Amino acid sequence: MEHEPKISLEEIVIITPYLLLLDGLGILLVAVGMDDFFILDAVRFPVTQLYMRFKGVKGTSMLIGNILELIPYVGGLPISTVAWLITIYLDRHPEKAEILSALGGIKEKKWRSYQHRALKQRKAGRTTSPDSVNSSASEGISPMPELDEE
Repeated sequence: MEHEPKISLEEIVIITPYLLLLDGLGILLVAVGMDDFFILDAVRFPVTQLYMRFKGVKGTSMLIGNILELIPYVGGLPISTVAWLITIYLDRHPEKAEILSALGGIKEKKWRSYQHRALKQRKAGRTTSPDSVNSSASEGISPMPELDEE
């Protein structure tokens, strides 16, 4: 079954020049020794993040790029355009996105298991203080989920 990308070519043609323009303004401002004082970020962030949410695209790389743009004078680098291109690539190649998400840390299933265990402990009247973690470990309840070796 062929993967249907969520970001269409028309959307790429519209959003890419928009981000290039904002990054170009950021580069120009830094070149003359000024900062945009988060004005470009306030224009860029809602457009990109709301778009990702509405389309159902995992825009983690775009979010990281937008956060990096908040650092003063780092906004002069074309980070948001590069993050947008990475997001497009990962949308077009979901197998690469799965590999990156696997490298990201705790798997969702294990994290849910940990949350479920913590909720059961809270309902039973136990807290998650260091003492309760030690007591739960002595009872055979692991305080953190173990990762599968895959």
